[in-house]
Amino acid sequence: MLKLSTFTFIIAFSLSAFAQTRFTKEEQIKLAPNAVFVVNSLADTNDLNTNDGLCLDSSNNCTLRAAIQQANATAGTDDIGFALVSPATINLTIGELLVTDSVNITGLGARNLTVQRSTVAGTGNFRIFTISTGMVTISGVTISNGYAVNSGGGGISNGFGLNLVNVVVKNNLAEIGGGGIYSSRTVTISGSTISNNKVVATARSATKRRLKKSVNYRTKRLFKTKLQPPTILSKNAYKNVIIRLIYSLES
Repeated sequence: MLKLSTFTFIIAFSLSAFAQTRFTKEEQIKLAPNAVFVVNSLADTNDLNTNDGLCLDSSNNCTLRAAIQQANATAGTDDIGFALVSPATINLTIGELLVTDSVNITGLGARNLTVQRSTVAGTGNFRIFTISTGMVTISGVTISNGYAVNSGGGGISNGFGLNLVNVVVKNNLAEIGGGGIYSSRTVTISGSTISNNKVVATARSATKRRLKKSVNYRTKRLFKTKLQPPTILSKNAYKNVIIRLIYSLES
């Protein structure tokens, strides 16, 4: 009985001390559970209030854009999933999806979920994903029909850390290079297909010459890196992926 009482006292004291501990902001982020947002709408609408922690647009639905906006506003690495009837296509109409914080986007499978720039006439030109900060993992999604104006990465432009798992990046366009993916930081690609992405040459011959020089240089470096199998990278790699020299695709 004495041992049990002592053990109980130690637990109670430890819990009391833990409750009174003051944590820094960084420590609080590590201790806080990840937020989970579930997309239940194919619409492309903004979140109504990014300060309430709820993924809801003006129609009380959770769209992919709203989920990303909430994830951006919520500290820590959040998760975005999907509750959609497959196969499903999310047609973007109001611009690129900007990611500014760590997040895991887990789709329904590349055959079952497509995120694309709308094919409706009059839709503006924009890429699909821009990752400016945060460690981001995208899996089980097809990324298609993006168009990067005066830049690279019609499908994805990555400026921080990106992990692509079982994705398809296809039929995207860019005016500078890397029709599918343009990255200035580390990208890990596994079990994915990156194909049929194109670079759109501009009208000026001088721009074409600069584009060709940039593309040829970076393509050589790309082939010295490794893609995790069974990733498929189609011919004319510069049209699909450009990774700057200082960073590379990791095995």
